[in-house]
Amino acid sequence: MTPTKTRGYVFSADIILAVIVFILLFAAMQYSLTEPEASGVETLQMRQIMDDLLSLLDRDQVLQSFNESTISAAVNEALPARFDYKMSIEKWSVSGETQVLVSEMEFGNTEADLSDLEFVKGRRTFVKTSLTGIDSYYNLEYRMWLK
Repeated sequence: MTPTKTRGYVFSADIILAVIVFILLFAAMQYSLTEPEASGVETLQMRQIMDDLLSLLDRDQVLQSFNESTISAAVNEALPARFDYKMSIEKWSVSGETQVLVSEMEFGNTEADLSDLEFVKGRRTFVKTSLTGIDSYYNLEYRMWLK
């Protein structure tokens, strides 16, 4: 074999190797771009949506009703379809210096396994007052994630 014939094989092998590397890199980029995950913007959006929703429920006195079906219906109506949630509320009665847990409830997707999900978690306290002072308060904790 002459040196010119060997050179052709080396260039062909080099081109084939470069094409294989290019295809692998392209496939890896496509996979990483199509992988669904919550970005920083989506996390902020979820937090803002839930904050707005809780403000709406407080303004409309839905939380103070402490009726599971009423609260659940209001949340499901206002929450965009691409989100799911889990929420728990504790109702505390206040009498002077004494605070007593009256009841608690959980609703939303209470069966969800959150171990593999990226979710936003928050907590709020709502106070119900009268002319004599604080009658009761509600501790609300939520988790919200992309479906």
